[in-house]
Amino acid sequence: MQKIFLIVITMIFLVSCKKIRARPCPDCFIFYFKNPQPENDTELDHFPVRFRGLYINKDSSFLIIKEDRMIYKYFGTYKMHKTEFDSIKKDYVMIGNQATNKISKEKLLMHVQGDSIEFKETYLDTFFRLSYYNKLKRIDGQLVLSTKDSIFWTTEIISLNSKTLKIKEIYFPDDLRKIDSITAIKGEKLDSMSYLIKPTRTEFKKILKVKKIGTDQEYKKILNN
Repeated sequence: MQKIFLIVITMIFLVSCKKIRARPCPDCFIFYFKNPQPENDTELDHFPVRFRGLYINKDSSFLIIKEDRMIYKYFGTYKMHKTEFDSIKKDYVMIGNQATNKISKEKLLMHVQGDSIEFKETYLDTFFRLSYYNKLKRIDGQLVLSTKDSIFWTTEIISLNSKTLKIKEIYFPDDLRKIDSITAIKGEKLDSMSYLIKPTRTEFKKILKVKKIGTDQEYKKILNN
């Protein structure tokens, strides 16, 4: 029974990850670059202080930006009947409304609802940490996150205006047309779903200024780091 409970919790976690990180369309492209963007700019060894802090989005999921990493923080919930939990209760240490697994040290918050118990768990997903595979650069006040995927690199762009932070990803089919209208070298098709983009530094700056390109995840800053 305990294994089933843990499997369900894990599945909720994976679904939550997928929901937060999922692309918005099944036919979206992946745009690769040969090197971290923008080309030839100096890499940053930390996130600038003004970007660090705690953010929240409309779904009440959190984003934490620290000196060297970015972390998603969100919650998974699961309900079970009281009698079901009684059968695995011996595997947990109960303190108030918190249950801690004796082996995994996993902590769950409990809330009794009639004959059922709702469990709530906090998940932390470090999706970007400065390293050989994750590079950070700055251009025109925006941050460019480059992540190595086998041979090539993918990018995300972060902007901060007042307390509103946006994480932009570019992958719509129409985005390719907009990029190709700027770059001298057109996108090279790698397979049916991915293209290699080769912008100069100047062209990359122009791409960032294009309106209605890609999609933005928006967060509000609620606490400075």
